Amino acid sequence: MTTTPTLKSNVDNRLRAGAIAFGLAALMEVPALFSVHPPTDPAHNREFALGANTASFRLATSLGVYALTPIILGMFALYAIIAATRARRLALVGLVLTVVGAGCLLPGTGYATFVMPAAGILISEGHDQDVLLLLDQIFAEPGWLPVFLGGLLYNIGLLIMSIAVWRSGKLSRWTAGLLAAAALVGVPTFLDVVALARVGSGLFIAAFVALAVDVWRNARVL
Repeated sequence: MTTTPTLKSNVDNRLRAGAIAFGLAALMEVPALFSVHPPTDPAHNREFALGANTASFRLATSLGVYALTPIILGMFALYAIIAATRARRLALVGLVLTVVGAGCLLPGTGYATFVMPAAGILISEGHDQDVLLLLDQIFAEPGWLPVFLGGLLYNIGLLIMSIAVWRSGKLSRWTAGLLAAAALVGVPTFLDVVALARVGSGLFIAAFVALAVDVWRNARVL
């Protein structure tokens, strides 16, 4: 007597790991909803430093920087899903720009994460003049150019990836819309439009949760 073989569902654990990475990134962005968001342009270094010298800023900024790692890991899983669709070339461009942008941005994140909180402590103790002169000089260094370009490339890469998600037909268009909105708001936020900081954080959280759900669903194959 012979039995007919049955199809058993299988799970791609690499994609599931990418989904978990997006979920972790969403959680790490939550403190930014409640953090202070001081202006970050060089003309407001004193206000930036004093705002950075708060527990909420330290927590939100540190987690936001460290969240880049799970975001990048999640993007590789997202590309793996889209690579089998007509949007594969667009997804590859989005992936490359996102990873390159994050890599260029990372060296400058230490300034906000470590330097400005320390500067805020010294300014609050009355050492304004020397500290502000040092901060002005730091911003004058040419090494800031790749950091600035990296922040723009990172958001442009996410925007292109959102278009790839939309065109792929394998993921929800709601996910594509949320990611596009987050990237679009991310550009002016990076350029110091402080009023959009919490809006951007909320959109990124929603986009990463949506990506986590979609990638998780696509991890199951027959």
